[in-house]
Amino acid sequence: MQTAINFYQRLGLQFPRDPDPEGHGHVETTLPGGLRFTLDTEESIRSFDRDWSPPSGGHRMAVAFLCESPTDVDRVYRELVDAGAEGHTEPWDAFWGQRYAQVKDPDGNVVASSHHSRSDAPFRDCRPDPARDTDLGREPAKGFVQQPPSRAQAVVRLS
Repeated sequence: MQTAINFYQRLGLQFPRDPDPEGHGHVETTLPGGLRFTLDTEESIRSFDRDWSPPSGGHRMAVAFLCESPTDVDRVYRELVDAGAEGHTEPWDAFWGQRYAQVKDPDGNVVASSHHSRSDAPFRDCRPDPARDTDLGREPAKGFVQQPPSRAQAVVRLS
């Protein structure tokens, strides 16, 4: 669990000082806009879902972080790989208009970093709109922009 926490802290997520005080194999943090990002051990998942088994044939989920510039995409990729992450897709100028890269977290989940390089990119810019987004929480990590509020929950199951 600590290896995964360290990985996501490098991406700017902030976890409690004592991430799992009850020893249940669960930790979470609230992202700007209220999205909850949780990490659970497989043992924790099986404690309430006895039939759960890890997915096979691909990664378990994907997370993407929007960067401030194409240079930040390259920098974040290099910093994560230099810190021991497995590179999955080196930074490239994607046909859909993003500077895009992927690494794998300690459990093999794909984590992307991207920047909207073209104004005609099919994905809308997710920078916060103060008129719409009134509770964005803490500042993002250097190089990343905040995402708009969402009610979704991201769950990463760890081995």
